[in-house]
Order: sequence, then structure tokens, then C-alpha cells
Amino acid sequence: MTTAILGPDPLEILIDAALRRLSEGEAPSAMEVERVDVKEEPGRRAADGSILSGAETNEQAADYLAGEMACMANTPGGGTVIVGVADGGQKIGTELNPEWLRHRIWELTAGSLTISARVANVEGSRLLVLSSVEALSPVAYRGRVRGPPDRTIIDLLGDLTPPQAATVEVLLLINHLTRHGWVDAQTAAPVLQRSPEEAEQAIAQLADTTLIARDSDQASPETPAIIVRVAGVPSAQSAAHRLSDAARQRLADRTKHLATPEGRLGLIIDWSRARGRVSSTEAADLTGLSRTSTSQLLASLADEGQLNLGRPNRTGRGFFYTPDDYTPDD
Repeated sequence: MTTAILGPDPLEILIDAALRRLSEGEAPSAMEVERVDVKEEPGRRAADGSILSGAETNEQAADYLAGEMACMANTPGGGTVIVGVADGGQKIGTELNPEWLRHRIWELTAGSLTISARVANVEGSRLLVLSSVEALSPVAYRGRVRGPPDRTIIDLLGDLTPPQAATVEVLLLINHLTRHGWVDAQTAAPVLQRSPEEAEQAIAQLADTTLIARDSDQASPETPAIIVRVAGVPSAQSAAHRLSDAARQRLADRTKHLATPEGRLGLIIDWSRARGRVSSTEAADLTGLSRTSTSQLLASLADEGQLNLGRPNRTGRGFFYTPDDYTPDD
């Protein structure tokens, strides 16, 4: 099992649960395992419904699974497709070569998606477990972006003012913000495939964009901003932005993973490593926790060795932490 910074990989836990339930005879149609889907291998049924023999290569399966895995890559935290079980629970199995399929999906997605593929034996049936980590930017297949990112965010784009602000770059930035919680010019550059200077301009344009007010917006101005600056960033550092409270509320289904204990810890670690430091003010603004709760959280991360003290005395104005592997620039 792979491990993450904060313990076992959550996706691997979900995969293990799905495989266990399949081994117990549960049908995929009755299973609801988040981020894990179960499919039979396409192209393995004759016109009368009988099962055809398998082969190491199957273009019909590769074409279908490339779209499914692009969808999983566009899911927060990534996802998995287990191949070889029919909806009713019949374990058809698969003879697909995992390395061939892995490379074929990479080719079909124009080199934008690299998955992992491994064999799993369940009750004597050979299955394939295909997994993808969360993509840094939306993965398109046959010119379409599939998965959770585009519908919710596209709906939000209709609320932007001015309307011409709804561009592909804006979609990519908002998608990144729902996944990672914050953005600056350095992190936006590879997402937009632009230079840091051009990325900074794109962020500035988004910061000038507002949302059409809704009655459901809680304690928001009449025309709430879509992004705001992260509080507590020193003036000597480049600015960073997060979604406004109104935008977070409207994108709650896309940002709820950031509000879990694991999500908050990952957000703080990610910020500290990318920015070289994290203060309680920055962390509180990013996570939505109180300053007191955030201070306690940062202190516990320091005690665990995941953060270093900016100075021996933990108190005082301007105190901050650095990541455990941080080396200041000369």
C-alpha cells in the first residue's frame, strides 16, 4: 500500500474496500464506493450476450477506459477503475496487458495522463486496477473535459461580471483553487501553461472579477469578489489568493475536501512547502479555522517534525514556521 504524508493513501483504502466487497460477492451495481468504479472489459460480449475470450490488447477497451480515467484524473484526490466485473457481479476477468493499456491510455490522451495499472486476483478472477492521481489541470479526452470539475464551475462562470471574464484561463484557475485552496503566479504558471508574469496578470484579472449576488450568499457584499488575497502574507513576498467566502459557498461540493481535518493539514503543508513559510494568520485564512485552533494545529505539526520553528520563541509578532525540508535561498 502506498503512503501519503499524513498516513495511508485514502484512495488505496477505498480500493481495498471495493476489492473486499467484490470478493464477498457484492455486485458493482449495489456498491457505492467513492472515487472507485467497477467495469467489465468493453468488447468482450457477443451479440447474444455471451462472453468472448480475452486478449492482451483491446482497442475498444482502451478507448473507453481512456475516457473513464480522464474523468478520474479530474476528480479531487484522483480515482480508480477496477476492470473485469459485470454490473450484476459476474467476474468476467480480463487478459489485458497492464503495461500495454497504461501506454495506450497515455497515447489516447495525447500524453496528458499517466495512470498506474496492476493485476488483482479476486476469487480466482484476474482483474485490473487502474488508478490516477488528481491532475494538476483538467484532462481532456476527445476534446472534452469529463468529471466533476466542469459542470459546477461552468455554472459559476455564468455568475461572473463582467460576463466576458468567463474564459478558459478563469476556468482553469478556479478549478485549481477548488482543488488546492490557493494560487499564486508560480503555481498558476504550469496550470495555465504561461509564464509566471502572464499567470500573475491572469490572477489579477480574476481578482477584478465579481459574482452576481445571490440571496443565499451569507454575509457577503452586494457584488462579492470571486477571489481574495490570502491574509498575513508579508509585503516582501508575492501575493497569493484564495476563493472568497461567497465563491467557497457556491462551490461547496468541490471544496468540501479542503474542510476536512486531512484536507486542512494537507493545505497547510502544501502552502508551507511552496511558499517557504506559514504563519497562523495565513493558515487561519486558508483553512477558515480560528487563530487559536490554527496556532494549536501548527504547533502540533512542529512537534511531529513536519514544520520547523521560524525562531526558538514561538510567540511574538511575525512568528512563522518553515517546512521540514526548507532551505533558504542564498
